[in-house]
Amino acid sequence: MKKIPERASGIISRLLAVFILLMVSFGANAGDDCSALYAQSGAMPGSPTCQLNVVSNTPGGLGNYACLNDLALIREWCTAPAADETEQSCPVADPVYPGSGAVTLTEADFMSGDDLPLYFTRTYRSKPLASNASAMGPAWFHSWQRHLDLTNANHSRTAKVLAYRENGEPITFNWNAGAWRTPGFTGLALTRNGSESGNANEAAWTLTNLQTDTTESYSAQGVLLTESTRTGFVRTLSYDSSGLLSTITQHAIGTDARKDITLRLDYDDKRRLSRLNDPLGRLTQSLSAYKGSGDFAVIVLNPDPFNYFHFHFGKHPGFIIEANRSDNDFFEILMKDPGDSPADVIGFYSEQYVVLPLSGEWFMYADRGWDWGTGVLITGPPDVMNVARQAFAFYENPG
Repeated sequence: MKKIPERASGIISRLLAVFILLMVSFGANAGDDCSALYAQSGAMPGSPTCQLNVVSNTPGGLGNYACLNDLALIREWCTAPAADETEQSCPVADPVYPGSGAVTLTEADFMSGDDLPLYFTRTYRSKPLASNASAMGPAWFHSWQRHLDLTNANHSRTAKVLAYRENGEPITFNWNAGAWRTPGFTGLALTRNGSESGNANEAAWTLTNLQTDTTESYSAQGVLLTESTRTGFVRTLSYDSSGLLSTITQHAIGTDARKDITLRLDYDDKRRLSRLNDPLGRLTQSLSAYKGSGDFAVIVLNPDPFNYFHFHFGKHPGFIIEANRSDNDFFEILMKDPGDSPADVIGFYSEQYVVLPLSGEWFMYADRGWDWGTGVLITGPPDVMNVARQAFAFYENPG
């Protein structure tokens, strides 16, 4: 047997050492790297042929050897739910989804009156499910980013539609026996209206909440267009030329359009939502700027400011907004927890309240019981009343 020269033997030993170190290093990160590699095979987690597809179609090569031969890791990857699929566990504690470990938190920024109020909420999720929803940043999703993922909506045996809900959670609809059905009961029904025109403003899909009888219409691209409630409200969404949601307008059928509630959304230079503008807040600030220094006070009359609010929290339900404060500052105060009781925040629990400038030039009284939460009584000089009429429909002589 021919002896290997000492120099060559040393080189081979070093190469083997490097190879072993590379394999150890690769093995330390195999879980994450293998997952990305398995995804390249085209295999679908949860499908009966997933493991076979991974073994057969995963790109080969020396660096992929450990992944291709780790059958336990392949089995684990194939049995895990797809990243965009519905959570199979219910949130507990913080709340946390025990199945995925995702932490969620929901904050409400606006709520109107009525049995089915107009909401604007934000939900934080540590493991986002809607990868294309970036208006609030990568980990946040607001309630009007609902949309349909129609990538696989082709009416084949494996066709499916993902309906992203208010909190960013997707509900999966599978094409089965001539209808779109969810694997279990969700209280939602999805139908296709037959429109293939591609018109961005034409409803092609309808999603119905069977529990509240609320219907949502979506375009052929899966964009949310309207929401209609059984109480007679139609909420219409408008988008700018680049596709950003610009306004949400609530109209009560058979009423004056001046009583509509319109939420306007502003964005920064990175196309991220920076401000939510509420109509009554805008009216208040406009009147304050027109007559007076721009500073105004808000005082809640119901619930009782003394026997209820002060009794429970040791403070009074009132505050002063200075002229240099923004809409965001105003809503932050409205939604501030008075003392370990989120249900009692002024923005939610104030049934009647008054707004008046520190100059005393005019007076505003609002009651959530009037006109589904939009009822406002304003009194003041003729010029102030004229400015108010142009901005908002309100009562001048409620009787």
